[in-house]
Amino acid sequence: MASGLERTGRIVTAAAPLLVLVYAAFATSGVTVVKVLGVGLALAILVDAFLIRLTLVPAFMRLAGRANWWAPRSIRRFHLRVGIWEAEPLPVLDLPGVRRTRPRAAVPAGGSGEPPPDDSR
Repeated sequence: MASGLERTGRIVTAAAPLLVLVYAAFATSGVTVVKVLGVGLALAILVDAFLIRLTLVPAFMRLAGRANWWAPRSIRRFHLRVGIWEAEPLPVLDLPGVRRTRPRAAVPAGGSGEPPPDDSR
């Protein structure tokens, strides 16, 4: 979660003022509907980018803990069948009728094929 916020935080905060500027330009229109739309969208983007994404989402995810990663059984089954893994998957509950496939470990050129040590402790 922290890594994702670090990677996208700067992009979101840089894109938000640009979008706000574009939609605020609609407020200079002579058509009332376009003015209202521009002001509303500009305010919505400001609130989303700075209040929700930078403060409320990380705080809620911290409070929710493991519940962030809960998924209905059908989605878990689908992910176990076709999911994309960056590393070895975490152990999951055995679900009846679900065939688990493990990703093949990438072997670097000249490597021994042994998985790297687990440094997650």
